[in-house]
Amino acid sequence: MVEWEWDSKFRTIQTRIGKQEEEKMFALLKETFQSNWNYKIIKKAPESITKIVDTLGGLKEGQYLFFSDPELDIMIYAAWWPWAAREWFSIRLGLIVENISDEEYIELRRLFQTWFEQ
Repeated sequence: MVEWEWDSKFRTIQTRIGKQEEEKMFALLKETFQSNWNYKIIKKAPESITKIVDTLGGLKEGQYLFFSDPELDIMIYAAWWPWAAREWFSIRLGLIVENISDEEYIELRRLFQTWFEQ
């Protein structure tokens, strides 16, 4: 079972998985999200995606960002971050919102956190 926790620095839900779960979780992310980006192709990404990349500190080799439909005003993204020795991997899930009020965003983030019992 994967345990999630709130990361207040990036305002995301995060978890850590071990090497034995790498293939399965990476395949699940690729299957679930509509697009994925790595450090080689991120320069071709739409501005809404590059903003998140900048917020997270850029992309390095082995790191990926997965995104739901970029045409929507509310998107979910997943950041895939292998640790230095590649024995552990962090997965962060976050929201990108456009065209909603601050109050609506706060409520949406609250609901998002409740999905993971945070």
